[in-house]
Amino acid sequence: RIPPHNPECERFLSGKAPVITSPVDKNEYFVNVEEDMEIMLSCHANNDVEKVYWYINKRFFKEARKEEQLFFTPNEGNIEISCSDDKGRNTTITIEVTYTDM
Repeated sequence: RIPPHNPECERFLSGKAPVITSPVDKNEYFVNVEEDMEIMLSCHANNDVEKVYWYINKRFFKEARKEEQLFFTPNEGNIEISCSDDKGRNTTITIEVTYTDM
């Protein structure tokens, strides 16, 4: 879990938090239960970023290079996905996953 910002810290990091490009915020994803389907994680991050950290439902998933694409097998239901950069900037989205047999 990312700790809260220390109010005594005077250093301000400029730039924007990573932008999650996949999956798409507030979209519904249909996953075929008979196939090993995965959802891709990708983001755009500032030039000063080397690493990003992915969280799924508030649990650490993986560390990656900012341009690296990762994949995960989702559970059914609402899923919260967060991406934090190595400067402490964070973005969070939510998706809905529905299992189908088609």
